[in-house]
Amino acid sequence: ALLDADDLWLPEKTAHQLECMKRHSDVGLVLSDMVEFQGDKQEKSTAFQRYGYDSAFFGHPELVLDPFRKLLRGNFVSTPSVLMKKRVFEQTGGFDEDLRFSEDLLLWMRFARISSMARVDLPLVLRRRHEGNLTNSRRRFLAALPSVLQKIQQEHADFMTREGISIRAKLANAYMELGKFLLALGEESKGRQEVIKGFVTYPSVRRLGWVLGAYTGLGARWAKQSSPRPAPSGTET
Repeated sequence: ALLDADDLWLPEKTAHQLECMKRHSDVGLVLSDMVEFQGDKQEKSTAFQRYGYDSAFFGHPELVLDPFRKLLRGNFVSTPSVLMKKRVFEQTGGFDEDLRFSEDLLLWMRFARISSMARVDLPLVLRRRHEGNLTNSRRRFLAALPSVLQKIQQEHADFMTREGISIRAKLANAYMELGKFLLALGEESKGRQEVIKGFVTYPSVRRLGWVLGAYTGLGARWAKQSSPRPAPSGTET
């Protein structure tokens, strides 16, 4: 189990997750929902509710079916919510020390290859929100994500080829999101470079529109209007 100093577990967290592991003995990792708070104010919606991670998404009332593909759709694993078996964690090789940000996604992808996953649909973790660090945190996440996705491709290339899984669209979207973020900050040169990478990685009419917008001044305006609320670490989509 992993817990940052600023985050909180509800007293019943471990008991709920151990019961889930008893019901599903082959599961190596159990996660839970979480809710963010700042000071004495707590979010009304949980992370699962905010990002649409429901039973229809997971494919089962408790298990996470086909977790590898689902993690490519969105990182639904909040790191402090995890309870995992030590044996399985050691088989993954642990966190990649070469990565400073987004290394948790790479670890969960490794888990998805060698073990089943389950979840408890209760917000058993309270995650502290630091408003002052949101822009820098999101920038670091977006800047690191393309490298993480490329590493996932390298580590699991044979499996992904065999299963017909492509990461091109996900990688293209990662470049585009970084580019839009930079455009919204007024860093037009860097933003243009990233949206071009996104288009070259996986060309589409929508991505071409962003490339053209980045060179006409419209891109920065679109980016400011469309900038989503940053996801909490570990649930970024």
